[in-house]
Amino acid sequence: MVLKAFFGPFLVTFSVVVFIFLLQFFLGYFNELIGKDLGFLVYARLIFYFALTMTPIALPLAILLSCLITFGNLGEHMELTAIKASGITLLRVLAPMFIFSILMAAVSLWFNDSLIPKINLKAWSLFYDVRQKKPAVDLKPGMFYGGIPNISIRIDGKGDDGKTLEGVLIYDHSEGLGNNKMVIAKKGYMETINSGEYLKLTLFEGRIYSQQGKNPRRKENERFTVAGFEKNEMLYGLESFKFKKTDEELFKPHRVMNNISELNTKIDSFETMNQQMSKSFSASLAGFYNYMNRKEKFKKAKIIPVDPSLADGDLLSGPERYQAYKRAIEVARNIKGFTSSYAEQAKWRIQERNLYSIEKYKKYTGAIACIVMFLLGAPLGSIIKKGGLGVPVLVSIILFIVYYVISLTGEKMSKQNVVEVEYGMWAANFILTILGVWFLTKARQDSSLFDADFYIVKWQALKSKLFPSGSA
Repeated sequence: MVLKAFFGPFLVTFSVVVFIFLLQFFLGYFNELIGKDLGFLVYARLIFYFALTMTPIALPLAILLSCLITFGNLGEHMELTAIKASGITLLRVLAPMFIFSILMAAVSLWFNDSLIPKINLKAWSLFYDVRQKKPAVDLKPGMFYGGIPNISIRIDGKGDDGKTLEGVLIYDHSEGLGNNKMVIAKKGYMETINSGEYLKLTLFEGRIYSQQGKNPRRKENERFTVAGFEKNEMLYGLESFKFKKTDEELFKPHRVMNNISELNTKIDSFETMNQQMSKSFSASLAGFYNYMNRKEKFKKAKIIPVDPSLADGDLLSGPERYQAYKRAIEVARNIKGFTSSYAEQAKWRIQERNLYSIEKYKKYTGAIACIVMFLLGAPLGSIIKKGGLGVPVLVSIILFIVYYVISLTGEKMSKQNVVEVEYGMWAANFILTILGVWFLTKARQDSSLFDADFYIVKWQALKSKLFPSGSA
């Protein structure tokens, strides 16, 4: 019965959460996606792909919210009390949903590892192509439009049909000599032909102004010509406006396009690279201290007694002392530059390794979050005993924000190598699991943890002890 009551809210909340995440994502790129005349199918594919990528994120939140609603409704209508009164323990009531959450975790892990890399590849490559496509030709009155290569167009007005133009001014830059050719017309008509490959402008009652520079070879002076026309048809290619598909293989090296096996391979390659660079660093650094390798010459050197009253600098003459200091400073600078370069390379390799490790652990932590959110939502719902969408939505938002903040903090610390990637990525699940077990303990004891009357009674009792009514 409980599982049956859970499925309805789960499907609704899952759909709502996916929609909210999709809306939040696309609103950030709204201006880059609209007005490009791509057609319904392209946008439908884009939304479908990104809806699938949002599934692993939405699944834990949907489980949390649906658990709060289900057990809140059962508690509010005294059904949970009746179930307990019949001798069925809370753990037995939770068992079917716990098994379901484990199943969802397994599905989420499989989805993250097998399908998400392929979906990410298609989603982000299509998203890139949509963003790169130029917007459709949109002439606005009083403004120059330079979207078409080699020309700049301005119009004074546009008809209601969007194709009739008034007061057309065109600068032709096709010869690469600036504004040496200009077309002016009182009226015009704009349309695309040959399946949108060309833009056809039909102009009426206008003139063409052109300027030709001097030609010293032919001894021709600069000329300025004007040609009038009643009707003039102009054709411009719209090749740059076409929707071009980028090769998906160009996006494949990115870590979000890799499964766990591929991520492990790249992590191992960074580890191997670090070990090799560490060995080569020691050998390369020894070259700066070549005088330490001249043991045989030191054995054959004669020991000359020196007056102990002389300082080290007095053993060399002025020019020799200057050259010695100069050589020492150069060696020190070379060593500093070499070690700094090595440190930057090592830092970059460690950061890249951590990024791939973070991506790998995201697949695991996102799946386990389904179980963690169940441990939070189910007992908390039975304690709060409030159904509907009011209190459960508020509580789920607060808990998910806590989970999200801890996850982001752990991820950021892992990227910066402040903590080990394993600790940073598992911190949120570990902390909230402890909290969920504590809520479960309180739920089994029928705790009044969120009952206002409970705290009012406690306060009245404490107040009566601190301030007895009979005291003077």
